[in-house]
Amino acid sequence: MAEAPQKKFLLEILIPTGELFSGQVTLVTIPGSEGYFGVLPGHAPMIASLKPGLVTIGQGEQLYFVSFGVAEVLPDTVTLFADYAVDTKSVDLRQSRAQLEELTVKAKSGSTDELDRDILILTTLLELLEE
Repeated sequence: MAEAPQKKFLLEILIPTGELFSGQVTLVTIPGSEGYFGVLPGHAPMIASLKPGLVTIGQGEQLYFVSFGVAEVLPDTVTLFADYAVDTKSVDLRQSRAQLEELTVKAKSGSTDELDRDILILTTLLELLEE
């Protein structure tokens, strides 16, 4: 007996410069401000705030880092609107560490909300990818 095809839904990861990812998926785990949550096809509609963390597609086949933003969940579509997002395979850890060090030095001579936010995003990215 043939297996029934797995149900899928459209996942889109959007950033200010355009679309980072768009594809049919069976499962996605999202870093919400209240904690990580999973979405399967047919999920009840909801809106959630994003916090910096990893978006896991499937059982970890693809990983994307997202910063702050909003997730819109519909039964057949999930759209993540993130201030910043990146495919974890394209992250240069050495360069990210150097950027963090540079931002930390800048913060010592005067911190701003934007600078603090960038430091938090880079720190979280490095912590998650260096585990």
